[in-house]
Amino acid sequence: MITVSSSLTPRNFPQSLFAIACTLSFAVTIGLPVQGETSLVSSNTQRLLNTKQCFNCNLTLAWLQGAKLQGADLRGANMREAALSVADLRGADLRGASLVYADLSGANLSGANLNGADLSGANLSGAVLDNTDLSGVNLCGANMPNGQESQQGCQQ
Repeated sequence: MITVSSSLTPRNFPQSLFAIACTLSFAVTIGLPVQGETSLVSSNTQRLLNTKQCFNCNLTLAWLQGAKLQGADLRGANMREAALSVADLRGADLRGASLVYADLSGANLSGANLNGADLSGANLSGAVLDNTDLSGVNLCGANMPNGQESQQGCQQ
């Protein structure tokens, strides 16, 4: 019997998720029963992937790397520390969403509406922001596409 448990933090998220996935994969491959935290995809994540709608939902720590979310309705969603690298978020509605410490590296946010969103500490390196509405966005400490750290929204 393999018991899966984890303590995810922004710093160990990729390593912990990888370790959980490897453990589960190994256990299933050799036929061992698994108990504990085995759901790597929350019901909110599944709903988003199926319908492209997750208004005001909790997607904290969601693994959405490379997800096709063009035109998704994510208004007010809590996506704190979500893994969204190389995700397709063209035209997505992210008004008021919390993307604090989210990984958006290489994501395509062209035409997305991020009005009033919180992207403090987010990683936007290599992200495409063409025609993206960034009005009222907190980008304090965010790593911008040009490699600079943003001070927009930081308390003085």
